[in-house]
Amino acid sequence: MHRHVVKRRLGLLLGAPIDVKFSDLDGLQPDICFIAAGRAGVLTSRYIKVAPDLDAATPAPSSTRHDLR
Repeated sequence: MHRHVVKRRLGLLLGAPIDVKFSDLDGLQPDICFIAAGRAGVLTSRYIKVAPDLDAATPAPSSTRHDLR
């Protein structure tokens, strides 16, 4: 997937750990996320400021109850 994104200059493919911050109290840390080329401004040096164009996370059995809330 990374090769496809880079070769076609589609944007950035980022792997964990990367934080997605929706507000001071709400965020997530996906395993992998994609930011389209035209949206690079949503990145800061520490986190992504809004929802990425695509994100994927593998649920952990230990966090299932938390994830379902």
